[in-house]
Parts: sequence; structure tokens; C-alpha cells
Amino acid sequence: RTNVYTVGLLSSGGGKEATRSCVQRIFEYAGQERYIGPEEFTSDAAVNGALVNQNPMLTQIDEFGRMMRCSCNPATNPNLYSIVTVLLKLFSKANDKYRTKGYSDSARNKTIDQPHLCLYGTSVRDSFWTSMNQESIEGGFLPRIILFDSPEFNEAGGETSIEPPEAVVEWFRRWAVGPGGTTIGPLIVPFTDEATA
Repeated sequence: RTNVYTVGLLSSGGGKEATRSCVQRIFEYAGQERYIGPEEFTSDAAVNGALVNQNPMLTQIDEFGRMMRCSCNPATNPNLYSIVTVLLKLFSKANDKYRTKGYSDSARNKTIDQPHLCLYGTSVRDSFWTSMNQESIEGGFLPRIILFDSPEFNEAGGETSIEPPEAVVEWFRRWAVGPGGTTIGPLIVPFTDEATA
């Protein structure tokens, strides 16, 4: 498994809330609401704390572009800036143990086995792209994001239906119950010579 970071880009009034509500209902209808995490983080410590208590976890963040604007500039808000750092670390630790940063109170130092944080952010298109900078690209955060860019021909008022198809709910229900347990032996899929070429 991996930590999947996705962002939906829409025009203003394009239906950002409807997409997040639909995802929320998929989890609810499948009886898996326990995997839904906070909708906002104040620092890297908040991300770590939430994941310690709730692993795996999906977090849905609105106004993601606005959060990224602060997160990409340490002078603006050091706490938000550190969120991107922890997201980068978690992405690379999906098949390993992740140790949170150390505190003088050792009871606050935690280890997360195979952290599984999935993120779905929504943002107005311009807000997201103006928040990106050279470090976002070269530092590896932007390449880790799967972008869903909504077409410009949305109907006025955006999407309003938040009811997921039953087939999607049923698929998710079967997937979520899985084989049971939280520790999974990661499967390494090697490149073939042809794929490498």
C-alpha cells in the first residue's frame, strides 16, 4: 500500500464540498467511518498525533491551496510549513516504521508501523497553483500529488449530488474488511528489463 495524496482542482462554485461529502458517505455507508480523520491540521505534531490514534486514515482538506501557501513559506507559519515535511516522510515510510520527532518527554515519542495516511484536498485552481513554488517541485511534494483538474464546462452552481453509486459503496465495503490485521508484509514488485528500458 502507499500513502495516496490527491487534490481536486475546481473553479469557484464548482462543487468542492459535494466531492468531499460524497467520499464521506462512501465511508459511512460501508460502515468504515472510523477511517475518516481530521479536516484540518495545525502542525506536523497534529498530523503525527492523529495518525498514532487512527492508522490508516483519510483526511479531507478544503481550501488546500490556501493551506499550501502557508506551508510552502516557513516565514509565514513555521507550524504549517512543517506539515509538508512530515507528509514527505510519511509517503516514503509506507512499508516501514515511522518515528515521530523526539520530545524531552519521552512518553510523547511515538512509532507508527507502516503509516497509511491518504489525503484528499480540494482547492480553487488559481489558489493552488499560486501556492506552488520551486521547492514544491524540486523538494518532491508536487510530484507525489495526483491532481484531478475539473473541466471548465461545469454547469453553473457546480455538482450538488452527494449520493455515491451503490456499486462503489459495495466495492469499498468488501475492500475495507480485507483479510484483517494492521501489519502487512509489503509486496515488492520488481521492474522487468523491458519496463526499465
